[in-house]
Amino acid sequence: YKAIDLGFSGDRTEHVLYRIANGEFDGYKAKAIVLMIGTNNTGHRDVVSESALDTALGVKQVVEELQAQFADATVILHPIFPRGAATNDPMRVRNDLVNSVIRKLADGKGVLWCDFNSRLLTADGSLEKSMASDLLHPGEAGYEIWAEELKPFLDYALGRTEKAPRSKAKPAPTALPQNGPRTGRPEGKMHWL
Repeated sequence: YKAIDLGFSGDRTEHVLYRIANGEFDGYKAKAIVLMIGTNNTGHRDVVSESALDTALGVKQVVEELQAQFADATVILHPIFPRGAATNDPMRVRNDLVNSVIRKLADGKGVLWCDFNSRLLTADGSLEKSMASDLLHPGEAGYEIWAEELKPFLDYALGRTEKAPRSKAKPAPTALPQNGPRTGRPEGKMHWL
Protein backbone atom coordinates (compact mmCIF):
# COMPACT_ATOMS: atom_id res chain seq x y z
CA TYR A 1 0.00 0.00 0.00
CA LYS A 2 3.00 2.37 0.30
CA ALA A 3 1.56 3.83 3.50
CA ILE A 4 3.04 6.48 5.74
CA ASP A 5 1.92 7.03 9.34
CA LEU A 6 1.77 10.69 10.31
CA GLY A 7 -0.13 10.22 13.57
CA PHE A 8 1.52 10.58 16.96
CA SER A 9 0.69 9.34 20.44
CA GLY A 10 -1.44 11.92 22.18
CA ASP A 11 -2.43 13.69 18.93
CA ARG A 12 -5.32 16.10 19.16
CA THR A 13 -7.06 17.86 16.29
CA GLU A 14 -5.12 21.07 16.84
CA HIS A 15 -1.81 19.20 16.56
CA VAL A 16 -2.76 17.82 13.16
CA LEU A 17 -3.97 21.22 12.01
CA TYR A 18 -0.70 22.80 13.12
CA ARG A 19 1.34 20.21 11.24
CA ILE A 20 -0.75 20.64 8.08
CA ALA A 21 -0.33 24.44 8.27
CA ASN A 22 3.41 24.14 8.88
CA GLY A 23 4.37 21.85 6.02
CA GLU A 24 4.44 18.32 7.43
CA PHE A 25 2.31 17.09 4.55
CA ASP A 26 4.10 19.11 1.87
CA GLY A 27 5.57 17.06 -0.95
CA TYR A 28 3.33 14.05 -0.39
CA LYS A 29 0.76 12.75 -2.83
CA ALA A 30 -2.06 10.68 -1.42
CA LYS A 31 -4.82 8.58 -2.92
CA ALA A 32 -6.24 7.62 0.47
CA ILE A 33 -6.08 9.23 3.89
CA VAL A 34 -7.21 7.20 6.89
CA LEU A 35 -8.27 9.46 9.74
CA MET A 36 -9.33 8.75 13.28
CA ILE A 37 -8.86 11.64 15.66
CA GLY A 38 -10.60 13.07 18.68
CA THR A 39 -10.18 10.68 21.60
CA ASN A 40 -7.23 12.66 22.93
CA ASN A 41 -9.26 15.87 22.72
CA THR A 42 -12.02 14.37 24.82
CA GLY A 43 -9.65 12.38 27.01
CA HIS A 44 -7.35 15.27 27.91
CA ARG A 45 -9.93 18.01 28.44
CA ASP A 46 -13.07 18.21 30.53
CA VAL A 47 -16.39 19.06 28.87
CA VAL A 48 -16.24 22.65 30.08
CA SER A 49 -12.92 23.19 28.27
CA GLU A 50 -13.96 21.29 25.14
CA SER A 51 -17.48 20.06 24.42
CA ALA A 52 -18.26 17.17 22.10
CA LEU A 53 -19.28 19.73 19.48
CA ASP A 54 -15.92 21.50 19.86
CA THR A 55 -14.15 18.21 19.20
CA ALA A 56 -16.40 17.48 16.22
CA LEU A 57 -15.64 20.92 14.78
CA GLY A 58 -11.93 20.17 15.13
CA VAL A 59 -12.36 16.88 13.24
CA LYS A 60 -14.36 18.73 10.57
CA GLN A 61 -11.57 21.26 10.15
CA VAL A 62 -8.95 18.50 9.84
CA VAL A 63 -11.01 16.82 7.11
CA GLU A 64 -11.44 20.12 5.26
CA GLU A 65 -7.72 20.93 5.44
CA LEU A 66 -6.77 17.45 4.22
CA GLN A 67 -9.22 17.77 1.33
CA ALA A 68 -7.79 21.17 0.44
CA GLN A 69 -4.23 19.82 0.41
CA PHE A 70 -5.06 16.47 -1.22
CA ALA A 71 -7.99 17.25 -3.51
CA ASP A 72 -7.75 13.91 -5.35
CA ALA A 73 -7.52 11.75 -2.22
CA THR A 74 -10.35 9.86 -0.56
CA VAL A 75 -10.56 10.48 3.18
CA ILE A 76 -11.55 7.32 5.06
CA LEU A 77 -12.96 8.67 8.30
CA HIS A 78 -13.29 6.46 11.36
CA PRO A 79 -15.41 7.21 14.37
CA ILE A 80 -13.58 7.52 17.65
CA PHE A 81 -13.19 4.00 19.00
CA PRO A 82 -15.17 2.91 22.06
CA ARG A 83 -13.61 4.04 25.32
CA GLY A 84 -14.47 2.73 28.77
CA ALA A 85 -16.07 -0.58 29.67
CA ALA A 86 -19.77 0.34 29.68
CA THR A 87 -22.09 2.22 27.33
CA ASN A 88 -22.70 4.85 30.02
CA ASP A 89 -19.02 5.51 30.73
CA PRO A 90 -18.69 9.32 30.50
CA MET A 91 -15.77 9.06 28.05
CA ARG A 92 -17.72 6.66 25.83
CA VAL A 93 -20.80 8.88 25.87
CA ARG A 94 -18.75 11.93 24.98
CA ASN A 95 -17.00 10.16 22.10
CA ASP A 96 -20.32 8.77 20.87
CA LEU A 97 -21.66 12.34 20.75
CA VAL A 98 -18.66 13.36 18.62
CA ASN A 99 -19.22 10.35 16.36
CA SER A 100 -22.90 11.16 15.90
CA VAL A 101 -21.85 14.51 14.43
CA ILE A 102 -18.74 13.65 12.42
CA ARG A 103 -20.40 10.76 10.59
CA LYS A 104 -22.29 13.47 8.67
CA LEU A 105 -19.00 14.56 7.08
CA ALA A 106 -19.06 11.41 4.94
CA ASP A 107 -20.49 12.10 1.50
CA GLY A 108 -19.88 8.63 0.04
CA LYS A 109 -17.37 10.03 -2.46
CA GLY A 110 -14.51 12.16 -1.15
CA VAL A 111 -15.12 11.20 2.48
CA LEU A 112 -16.10 7.65 3.40
CA TRP A 113 -17.35 6.56 6.84
CA CYS A 114 -15.66 3.36 8.02
CA ASP A 115 -17.40 2.36 11.25
CA PHE A 116 -16.86 -1.00 12.88
CA ASN A 117 -17.08 0.07 16.52
CA SER A 118 -19.85 -2.45 17.23
CA ARG A 119 -17.47 -5.27 16.25
CA LEU A 120 -15.12 -4.21 19.03
CA LEU A 121 -17.90 -4.59 21.61
CA THR A 122 -19.94 -7.38 23.11
CA ALA A 123 -23.65 -7.70 22.26
CA ASP A 124 -24.62 -5.48 25.22
CA GLY A 125 -22.13 -2.78 24.20
CA SER A 126 -19.40 -3.58 26.72
CA LEU A 127 -15.76 -3.10 25.83
CA GLU A 128 -13.83 -5.99 27.31
CA LYS A 129 -10.18 -5.98 28.33
CA SER A 130 -9.60 -8.88 25.94
CA MET A 131 -10.31 -6.41 23.10
CA ALA A 132 -8.60 -3.37 24.64
CA SER A 133 -6.57 -4.08 27.76
CA ASP A 134 -6.67 -0.41 28.82
CA LEU A 135 -10.29 0.00 27.64
CA LEU A 136 -9.06 2.38 24.95
CA HIS A 137 -6.41 0.98 22.58
CA PRO A 138 -7.36 -2.14 20.60
CA GLY A 139 -5.26 -5.23 21.06
CA GLU A 140 -4.38 -7.81 18.43
CA ALA A 141 -8.00 -8.92 17.89
CA GLY A 142 -9.05 -5.29 17.42
CA TYR A 143 -6.31 -4.66 14.89
CA GLU A 144 -7.38 -7.74 12.93
CA ILE A 145 -10.95 -6.41 12.79
CA TRP A 146 -9.66 -2.98 11.81
CA ALA A 147 -7.57 -4.38 8.94
CA GLU A 148 -10.48 -6.50 7.68
CA GLU A 149 -12.93 -3.59 7.77
CA LEU A 150 -10.51 -1.01 6.33
CA LYS A 151 -9.29 -3.06 3.35
CA PRO A 152 -12.37 -2.57 1.10
CA PHE A 153 -12.23 1.18 1.72
CA LEU A 154 -8.55 1.33 0.83
CA ASP A 155 -9.10 -0.81 -2.25
CA TYR A 156 -11.81 1.59 -3.44
CA ALA A 157 -9.71 4.70 -2.73
CA LEU A 158 -6.76 3.18 -4.61
CA GLY A 159 -8.92 2.34 -7.64
CA ARG A 160 -8.82 -1.43 -7.13
CA THR A 161 -12.62 -1.66 -6.92
CA GLU A 162 -15.29 0.49 -8.53
CA LYS A 163 -18.08 0.52 -5.96
CA ALA A 164 -17.64 2.54 -2.78
CA PRO A 165 -18.01 0.31 0.27
CA ARG A 166 -20.31 1.06 3.16
CA SER A 167 -19.80 0.20 6.78
CA LYS A 168 -21.64 -3.04 7.48
CA ALA A 169 -21.47 -2.82 11.23
CA LYS A 170 -24.60 -1.79 13.02
CA PRO A 171 -24.33 1.35 15.17
CA ALA A 172 -22.64 0.61 18.47
CA PRO A 173 -24.92 0.55 21.53
CA THR A 174 -24.83 3.95 23.13
CA ALA A 175 -26.14 5.81 26.11
CA LEU A 176 -26.32 9.31 24.59
CA PRO A 177 -27.75 11.84 27.02
CA GLN A 178 -30.85 13.88 26.25
CA ASN A 179 -29.15 17.10 27.35
CA GLY A 180 -26.06 18.83 26.05
CA PRO A 181 -22.61 17.58 27.04
CA ARG A 182 -21.26 20.92 28.30
CA THR A 183 -23.77 22.16 30.86
CA GLY A 184 -26.67 19.75 30.88
CA ARG A 185 -28.78 22.24 28.90
CA PRO A 186 -30.52 21.02 25.77
CA GLU A 187 -28.37 22.00 22.80
CA GLY A 188 -30.88 21.43 20.03
CA LYS A 189 -29.92 20.35 16.54
CA MET A 190 -26.43 20.89 15.20
CA HIS A 191 -26.79 22.62 11.82
CA TRP A 192 -23.16 23.25 10.94
CA LEU A 193 -22.92 20.21 8.66
